[in-house]
Amino acid sequence: MTPISGAANGATTISYYQLAATPATISITPETSAYEALLAYAACGWKPFLLSSGKVPTKNCDYCDKHHLTNDQREACTHVTCHGFYAATSDPERLREMAGLIPRGLVAIRTGAPSGLVVLDIDSMAGHGVDGYAAAERGRKAGYLPDTVVQRTPSGGMHLLYAHPGGRIKGGSNRLGRGLDVKADGGYFVTAPSVSSKTGQAYRWDRDTIRLPLTPLHHRLADYLREKPLPEKARRAPDLPQLRDRYVSAAVAGEVQAIMDAPKGGKGRPGRCDQLNKSAFILGTLVGAGALDQAAAERALTDAAYGVGLDVDPNCGPSQITRTIRSGLTAGMRHPRRLQGVR
Repeated sequence: MTPISGAANGATTISYYQLAATPATISITPETSAYEALLAYAACGWKPFLLSSGKVPTKNCDYCDKHHLTNDQREACTHVTCHGFYAATSDPERLREMAGLIPRGLVAIRTGAPSGLVVLDIDSMAGHGVDGYAAAERGRKAGYLPDTVVQRTPSGGMHLLYAHPGGRIKGGSNRLGRGLDVKADGGYFVTAPSVSSKTGQAYRWDRDTIRLPLTPLHHRLADYLREKPLPEKARRAPDLPQLRDRYVSAAVAGEVQAIMDAPKGGKGRPGRCDQLNKSAFILGTLVGAGALDQAAAERALTDAAYGVGLDVDPNCGPSQITRTIRSGLTAGMRHPRRLQGVR
């Protein structure tokens, strides 16, 4: 890669047709339709999807807003356009349906392990008021930014694409210097042939071409950006509320134990946060029946969540614990359990 600058290159006009195997090169031009681009990126082994025309994810349906509260639930959702980058897919049929539902959507690609991508996003003075090219040039001279696939952005910036090195790579603004952002696990970036609503200019790959395989992310950058695993928090037995009725007391104890026994989950597998939601719903049915005080249920569920370490789980955290418990209890209270002879 030559010294990094904001200058654009010329382009060719080669149309793309879906390939049966991963191609060595693909071409995306301004004339390429969004659907053709989705198929092309899927053929690369990446996970594309469509944003709204305003560069933000489309709105979730009401069901997903109410019931899919954890990352595992969002990952497993089968709705074509809900949950932003969790809807990204390489399935041609889902992409066809997505293109029909969001006809003016901007094409985007999920970053991180699902697509095998780490993207370095260079901001420009003209577009962002910060010179990310200076930080990128320092990285290039140090040998940390080898030649790779480049996309030019409408704001005068650049996207540098590297192969994901494994593990969980943390993204964020200014991660590699002022104006040099990282898009990795838990992120996405907008791609050609999308057109910016602000500038009217298109995202474009250098020479309208992507060459595969991608250059690996430099090992020092990988070590710096890779998320270090948190030590497993020591579990503690939660304090159970003192209840008069043996049936209700046993029900609370059973749900608390279910949370404590739940696996960590991940990659679409149900885990502790999912069990917290399920247990909150079950106790909510007792609250709705008037057999259990809501505050006592909240305390028991919260204590169990913290006891099992959900407060330090990167896929949950304290605020998600609160939202999950309240949502589950509220849903359960709408379906009160029919009880007889409870004492």
